Amino acid sequence: MSAAAPGVPVWWLRTATVELVTLHAVASSERPDGTVVDVVSLPPGYAPRGEGVVRARVRPATRQVLEVEVCGDLADGRAPALVWHEQLRRDLRPVEAQLRAFSHDDVARLATERPGPAVDPAVDPGVVLTDADVERLGLAPGDAIAVLRWNPATGQVLELQVDRASRRRRVATCLLAAAEACAVARGWPILWAGGERTALGESLLRGLRWGVRRARPLTVLAPPTAPAGARAGRRAARVASPAS
Repeated sequence: MSAAAPGVPVWWLRTATVELVTLHAVASSERPDGTVVDVVSLPPGYAPRGEGVVRARVRPATRQVLEVEVCGDLADGRAPALVWHEQLRRDLRPVEAQLRAFSHDDVARLATERPGPAVDPAVDPGVVLTDADVERLGLAPGDAIAVLRWNPATGQVLELQVDRASRRRRVATCLLAAAEACAVARGWPILWAGGERTALGESLLRGLRWGVRRARPLTVLAPPTAPAGARAGRRAARVASPAS
């Protein structure tokens, strides 16, 4: 597949069975940005023109996202293999969705090093961990190498944090793609960014090659922040504020 140009739309092919829904993000101008197309509506032998970005597998009865696998250019080896943990924080107002990215190597190592009941370290890359999985594996929020927070009702990205050691390895881009897969799986709005962000957030958005007019022009350059309890060296690449 050819490489996508800056600002190329991202749309979704959906294949559904009784037991599994597969969503495949395609970067091309063939369809409008954010469109979801059911494979059964397409002619036999149809093949999309464009670059695969991410593929998600979803349990249809509950819309639980089981796996998110990066594809195409994002799978070129620059980003580490990742494992995800998704949470919907209904205790917050407004309700907030969060997606954490863990290094697959870290998950396997922590599963064998930490004391407690025997656990299975054989977690495949791309798996979306449940809360029970996280507890079973002994993972803490601070073990994540990146986290994304957004408003699921509007799609507005609130904050993106990436460990210093994981920057410039495409972790943030993979995390944004995975979060959008989670949003599409549930019928939520696609992700976008407001006008307040840090210098890191602005740099990230300028480098993104997919999505059309997803970020408002920069209006406020926010100072870098380091949330309490974050790993040493982590900084928040704020790409929007709740008030934007």
